[in-house]
Amino acid sequence: MPQNAFFEIGRLGVMQFKHVLRLLCAVFSCLPGALPVKAAAIAGAEFPDRIVVEGRPLILNGLGVRSYLGFKIYAAALYLVEKSPDEAQIIASPSVRVLKMHYFVDVDQDDARAAWERSFAELCPMPCKFSEEIQQFTRYVSAIKAQDTETYIFSPDGLEAMLKPGQPAVKIAGREFSELVLATWIGRDPPTEDLKQGLLGKLK
Repeated sequence: MPQNAFFEIGRLGVMQFKHVLRLLCAVFSCLPGALPVKAAAIAGAEFPDRIVVEGRPLILNGLGVRSYLGFKIYAAALYLVEKSPDEAQIIASPSVRVLKMHYFVDVDQDDARAAWERSFAELCPMPCKFSEEIQQFTRYVSAIKAQDTETYIFSPDGLEAMLKPGQPAVKIAGREFSELVLATWIGRDPPTEDLKQGLLGKLK
């Protein structure tokens, strides 16, 4: 067999291999979760563009920063099944929603608990029907260190909160309490209006 015949056979094999490889790449790039996850950043904190929770893909709805007297306290990202600028619709949604936080400063336990208690008092004045759930939740609030992260999952079953890396999640049953906690960020009395508007995707 002429020497160039071996070359042609080898070249054909390489071409076929490349063709198969292109087909595989095209197929697998269409599968959910196959595409690389991009990151969005705000004030130096990065959050993924999309996440998967309880088997459901969620997309980034918006980013915001909580500031006080010019100091950045934390950045937050809100994830939804579909983007929405409507806080009432988001809070009442039967779908899973997730809020992720990244802290820039240390916060001692007393200050962290006091901040939560103020937020709950504004949204649910005494006598509040969620008093037991609020007490249960605030018992788990502890001191925060810069670079700490928190994750809150809101669903019809209730609230699941990961307040410390490596520690068990806090789980409190009840859709209404879950909605109350989400409303502390995007309800009628948010920590700051800029934070709320950012999470709703209204700030550019």
